[in-house]
Amino acid sequence: LARNDLPDCYVRCGGGAERPCAVYTLHTMNADGGDLTPISPFEMFEWEPSVAPDGTIIYARWDYVDRDNMPYMSLWSINPDGTNARLVYGNYTKATHCTFEPRFIPGSQKIIFTASGHHSQTMGSLVLLEPAIGSEGAAPITRLTPDTPFPEIEGWPRAFYANPWPLSERTHLVAWGIEDGVKEGRSRPANGMGIYLFNAGSGLELLYRDPDISSMYPIPLKAQAPPLALVSSVNWDGPQEGKFLISDVARGLTTVKPGDIKALRIVALPAKTQPWMNKPALGLTRDDPGKAVLGTVPVEADGSAYFRVPSGVALFFQALDAQGRAVQTMRSATHVQPGQTLSCTGCHDSRKDTPPPARTPLASLREASKIQTGPEGSWTMRFDKLIQPVLDAQCVRCHHPKSEDVEAAKFDLTPMHSYDSLAGHGKPSLRDLVLAAYREGVSTEGKNPAQRSALLSMLSASEGHHGVKLSRTDIDRFTTWLDTYGQRAGTFSPEQELELERLRRAWAELLMEPAARRTAARNPE
Repeated sequence: LARNDLPDCYVRCGGGAERPCAVYTLHTMNADGGDLTPISPFEMFEWEPSVAPDGTIIYARWDYVDRDNMPYMSLWSINPDGTNARLVYGNYTKATHCTFEPRFIPGSQKIIFTASGHHSQTMGSLVLLEPAIGSEGAAPITRLTPDTPFPEIEGWPRAFYANPWPLSERTHLVAWGIEDGVKEGRSRPANGMGIYLFNAGSGLELLYRDPDISSMYPIPLKAQAPPLALVSSVNWDGPQEGKFLISDVARGLTTVKPGDIKALRIVALPAKTQPWMNKPALGLTRDDPGKAVLGTVPVEADGSAYFRVPSGVALFFQALDAQGRAVQTMRSATHVQPGQTLSCTGCHDSRKDTPPPARTPLASLREASKIQTGPEGSWTMRFDKLIQPVLDAQCVRCHHPKSEDVEAAKFDLTPMHSYDSLAGHGKPSLRDLVLAAYREGVSTEGKNPAQRSALLSMLSASEGHHGVKLSRTDIDRFTTWLDTYGQRAGTFSPEQELELERLRRAWAELLMEPAARRTAARNPE
């Protein structure tokens, strides 16, 4: 939740009490340093913002939701009031590791940035980006310094560029130097960097180098045209909610037919509230994000969805089939500000595709949906409340160490061992699926855990499992757990869990609880 009176949040995979690594997120403030206002609720680092000519802010964002933490530091854009956060380049592109120090080039739609290493200083190779060509891969980028490899992912150069200030597409003020100590934890030389004029055709021309200290961050003194001043549309004092309108969730999906997607699952990403790296163990990787399932919203026959959500909360969505299993999931996050309605054309649709012919989404013809809350134990994620009650009621009578059934006794589903037993069951096991997706780093349609789970396949069999048939509600518990990557827990402290429960009560007007769902079914009008 984005507020300016909250304590620090911390990086999930680094630091400790002796070296706490607080997360930097985007804020605005007055010229005198007053009126500090957070404009993003993202739970991980957002760095090095600069203002584009159109008044938006471009910045580097470290985005590792359910994937390896290493190569995903990409370029994003956002309005100064925190609306319309959107990818510019590199959410799934592994090289470069880090797209830092972005600046728009005067008189151009292109961007200069520094390709840097993950475990190093903010310095490396210079890259020219043309967003009009695309948002991923090698096609949109031109290496201005091809003799300098992308640090870490391609190697460790000795000569590094940093702090580019563009004068044109080919000419830039830069800092440059030969340094061996750019990796994290090493001390850099006192005077390693100097100020240079760089031209993509003729190379470097020294402008200034101090004999005692490094010279960095060149800025031209010539007056520049101010960027456009964007008028904020945010009603900060109004209801703390917004809306999403999706015209067709199937747009961008290739394996589904119209009508296959029945609902969207909405998952919130709580920030880490304490500094110890990789603690507590929330799931099957060392650096799982916090998770809390708000619930689901319906998708109309034409693929459209229109629904309310709390504002200032980092969220991601999953497109669900008729069995409530995720067909596709986001590996990033989005949010709305108070009073904002954010729209998109589809699920993983290309930003370069022309929108479909004008039509009115069916969902927009009705009131925005409330969120149908998920099963107990999914807000916040708690394996002991989501899955263990089903095991206790249906499974533990056979699957315990003292069972007379020798084979059943080997599969221990008592509270001390059930999580590990279920996570490792079957081929592929949930652990196999989660770790493979974590390493792959992208969302692959139709390869989400519940659709491929040997465990869920066994539990959902029409004949049941040794006479035990789970209810649709119980199956939904397992499906939710599997598709949110098998979290053991979803919060980083008991105090955070209590705060999230308080927020859930505060959002009651946005939610439809199970009892309300039954009432709505009996009284559809």
